[in-house]
Amino acid sequence: MCGECINFWRVSLPVLTIQHEDDCPPARVPTWAQAHAVDLDIRRPYAGDPLPDSIAGFAGLVVLGGGMAAYDDAHFPWLPATRRLIAETVVREVPFLGFCLGHQLAAIALGGTVSLRPQGPGSGVAPVNPTAALADDPLFSLLPADAVSVEWNRDIVSELPAGAVTLSRDSAGHPQLVRFGPRAWGLQCHPEVTADVFDTWVVDHPLPAAVADAERVAAITAEVHASLPRIERDWTPPMEAFFALTAGREPDPVQR
Repeated sequence: MCGECINFWRVSLPVLTIQHEDDCPPARVPTWAQAHAVDLDIRRPYAGDPLPDSIAGFAGLVVLGGGMAAYDDAHFPWLPATRRLIAETVVREVPFLGFCLGHQLAAIALGGTVSLRPQGPGSGVAPVNPTAALADDPLFSLLPADAVSVEWNRDIVSELPAGAVTLSRDSAGHPQLVRFGPRAWGLQCHPEVTADVFDTWVVDHPLPAAVADAERVAAITAEVHASLPRIERDWTPPMEAFFALTAGREPDPVQR
């Protein structure tokens, strides 16, 4: 089969996208996907959408965030199926990207562990603190040296699965960007978030009462809103590079 035909076939396959609740929508993800003419097949299992038995027939897998815990199978019965899909995707080297809860589910699916963040929740604008491995990563080497993102999480990956590589750490030293396999990444942050989505998190997924005083929340919200144009600019290249992989194209080499 000719190369052009192969690329056409791969681009025509959608990327399976699992959304766990209304408050954590794809947000900017569809814009990044459309840069490479990639369609998203968004499944909302909480609303009754079925999850496929296999990643076959999809060009990639994106798993979004959510307010639930990664181990809470009893209340969110689609989580085991999501973990199985993640494991299959990573093993088959189909492109995978997990945001926050999706990152945590990937860690569990591949043999790692997730626990409460000992220092308390991660919240607001946070710097990307790179490890040496980030410089050679095909996606996140595209971030500028002073990149920041948005954190809003109670849990963290406390033990990485075998073979995973930490690309950056949060302010307390926990994994922030992780490469789980040759074409699999997890983010304990939310570069996809928009102002409207973040505002719903402040209301529907507030910080614990001990730290969620109104003045602090207002300051966090203002800083996030002010930083979003920069976050959108800085994170578009690596996120579009991920969808280049799903479209059968390797990301462009890093220019430094």
